[in-house]
Amino acid sequence: MQFEQSFLFGSPQEKEETKELPVYPYWQIAEIKNKVTSLAKKYNLKFEKNALEYFVNVFKEKQHLILKELEKISTYLMPETLVPNDTVHALYSGSYNIDELYSMILSGSFNTNAIDTLSTSTLYTLSALQNKLRQSSMLKVYAESKLNKDQISKLTGLHAYRVEKELLRIKNTSLDFLKKTINKLSEIEFKVKTGKIDSANALELFLVSLASF
Repeated sequence: MQFEQSFLFGSPQEKEETKELPVYPYWQIAEIKNKVTSLAKKYNLKFEKNALEYFVNVFKEKQHLILKELEKISTYLMPETLVPNDTVHALYSGSYNIDELYSMILSGSFNTNAIDTLSTSTLYTLSALQNKLRQSSMLKVYAESKLNKDQISKLTGLHAYRVEKELLRIKNTSLDFLKKTINKLSEIEFKVKTGKIDSANALELFLVSLASF
């Protein structure tokens, strides 16, 4: 299975920009807040208090994405520079739910009721899940090739702490399961786009199909 590394892990330029930034353990909220506030100045952005807390909660375990997301927010708000709470919620309200759905897939506990809490579109959710699973597959391949977390970090551009955390997350998930799940997501996405299945039922069909893997 071949993957586009730039698609999964960002461009070489983005890797260089994020490599120099400190990455804090997710529980060091104060440090991460200071990091976001400092980086936001690059785009003349200033977060409202609640907006900053929400943004940090979304990206505390994905700190390599912070700079890129701040650029998106800057473009979204232009010419305004104050980042209000409702803007951050509008942009990222689905982040938690997709991650919870992803965790549910890895654990093998397929609860279709979780779909009702999703605030993102079906196609966006299918795409986001594929991205997460492709990344997990790549990490699994490297780990099974006996590469250590530092070697994997250099190959992917992900911080070693995040590599370790993600590998622990997929420790009990087989590469075969990841591949089959990606293929099933791709198949369902194609059927939604071509009108062969209703988008309203797509995610439920996907979760039900996983029980046969």
